Amino acid sequence: MKIKIYKRRFFMIFLTCLGALTSGIQNMIYAGLPSSVRMYFKASPLVYDLLTSLYYCMFAISGVFCIWVIEKVGNRISHIIASAFIFLGSVVAVVACLNRNFLGVAMFAQILNGIAQVFVLSLPPKIAGTWFDCHQISTATSMTVFSYQAGNGISLLFPPYIIPVSASDTNLLKTRMLYIFGFIAALAFVSFILIIIFFEEKPPLPPSTSAVLASTTEEKPLIESLKTVLSNTNFVRFVFTFAINFGAFCAIMTVIVSQILRADGSKLTDKTAGQIAATMAFSGIAGPIFFGVWLDKTKKFLIAFTSYMNIGMEIASELTFPEPASTSTSLIYSVGGAFCLIETEVARAIMDAGHILGSNIYLTMMLLVGFIITLTINGEMKRYKASREAQDDS
Repeated sequence: MKIKIYKRRFFMIFLTCLGALTSGIQNMIYAGLPSSVRMYFKASPLVYDLLTSLYYCMFAISGVFCIWVIEKVGNRISHIIASAFIFLGSVVAVVACLNRNFLGVAMFAQILNGIAQVFVLSLPPKIAGTWFDCHQISTATSMTVFSYQAGNGISLLFPPYIIPVSASDTNLLKTRMLYIFGFIAALAFVSFILIIIFFEEKPPLPPSTSAVLASTTEEKPLIESLKTVLSNTNFVRFVFTFAINFGAFCAIMTVIVSQILRADGSKLTDKTAGQIAATMAFSGIAGPIFFGVWLDKTKKFLIAFTSYMNIGMEIASELTFPEPASTSTSLIYSVGGAFCLIETEVARAIMDAGHILGSNIYLTMMLLVGFIITLTINGEMKRYKASREAQDDS
């Protein structure tokens, strides 16, 4: 079968990145406005936490279902479903801003956005493998992770500039929140329309022999595929390694603004706290691109905290080959979502008990555990890769 690489592959990944950017903004939008959101919706700290925690809950709840959908309907329909949920969630979030008693509506919006996020983070390796050759897959996947994390940073940085420092006027809060969520809805709408019009299932000719093999591989039932990957001890071990690090990342990004505000004795505003948090978010977005290019160029796995979201997908796919990449990706994010919820709530509980330092120590310890296990995974991947190459040579 003929193989050909098409230039429009970059537009396909751009559309994927646009959806990831929007989803990333939605993920942290409430975390960046703790004072304003709690004031407007009259929300208790626990209820406020649910606005971000629901996002992670949907990972754990809907991950397996999303695996089934992606494998059944393919890239294009799955992408349309994801963008539709992003757009619908953004519209519901706008409706929630119309009345300060619509906190339940805001939570429903986060449920929709959380479901969309499972698709957004599960699809990139499958789309990259369909459109890019083996020397560009990791870089293409990294671009979507870069976009998602950039969305996290944007949602922490800019909204506090739109909402005044001392916005005690609920009408003013309502207007400014409508500005923020209206912009997100407009961005989601543009992404939705572009994907419907331009996104293609696959190129006329595959870009690599791996893509040819994937297209000719007989589809296995979902339950059988799940049993196969879950019986792989290396993969199961990696799942928990990924989950610890991913959970720590989500927890830090969720509680950091509140930590900064409380630690300073309320002298800082949401704006300043958002700047500090956004600096941390933006400082890590170069990592996915660097490690993705490294993997494509050297074919050597190198894992670091900033690369877990994209290299993690590649490792999961490598460990479970020839099972569908979406199966392994959705599983690591499903377990990761559960850890996000657990680590966030533990960190928040410690902080609410008046121990901000204790909260940071807890997150630091989780990162240390993840780092130690990551060192063993790096060594394991070198041995695994050498074994695979030996089998291929024979």
